[in-house]
Amino acid sequence: MQKDDIENNDLLTYLAEDARKAREAKHQNQIKMILKNRLQDLNNYLYVQDPNHTGEINYEKFSQCVRKLGINEQIILEKDIKELFEKHRINQHNTDYREVLRDLRDFRFEHDDVYQHHEESLKKKQKSHLGLTDQMFLIPAEKETPVNIVDIRELPANTVAKFYDKNTRISRHLKRLFPTRKALEDYASEVLGAEKDKVANKAFSKTELKTFFDTIFNKVDLNLTKRDLEGFFSTFMFNRHGLTDFNEIAYTIYE
Repeated sequence: MQKDDIENNDLLTYLAEDARKAREAKHQNQIKMILKNRLQDLNNYLYVQDPNHTGEINYEKFSQCVRKLGINEQIILEKDIKELFEKHRINQHNTDYREVLRDLRDFRFEHDDVYQHHEESLKKKQKSHLGLTDQMFLIPAEKETPVNIVDIRELPANTVAKFYDKNTRISRHLKRLFPTRKALEDYASEVLGAEKDKVANKAFSKTELKTFFDTIFNKVDLNLTKRDLEGFFSTFMFNRHGLTDFNEIAYTIYE
């Protein structure tokens, strides 16, 4: 179909807006997860700024407390702090910071439906706009390029160094989201539905390893390439059954 078939470029505008919303959803997930894993520190900073324990705080003090967490200003933007403040504003000057903390505490990094919604709504938009059948699509679905994962011991020395560079970069992102090994273990416990004291010995196949980290990478905007992912996943050691355990994963990331 030709571009001229799209009346007033309405579908293209819709696609661009939907992509923007998906990027914003990823960014908000990233911000909430980072703040949730620093919740105790944030609580302490806010508490000190509220000596009368009213639960209220103005924007200047609120922003100072968030910035004291030491999160890169290119990750948590001023507009992000303002959105947190505005969401629970209770009067002209103050917000209810206890509600902010409660929201962050209750945040769950679950499989959201933004991509499913995107696919279904796009299909409806195309059909209603151009009279397409279920089998006809204006834009063909993209096939996911497989990520090749190998044991680090199977790689030549020059490739090992390059892949460890990829691992270092991605691990830096992960440690912003999960500042301690325990934070990552707690998340794994939620995702896997496993008891926390058993997560450390959980064994992952290469496919399961990718699936687990995709629950993170697919929800935050880290701008990772296929080569980045291959480098990261291929810095782990797998046993003769093709498995690696959480201890090995956590050690590689945090040590």
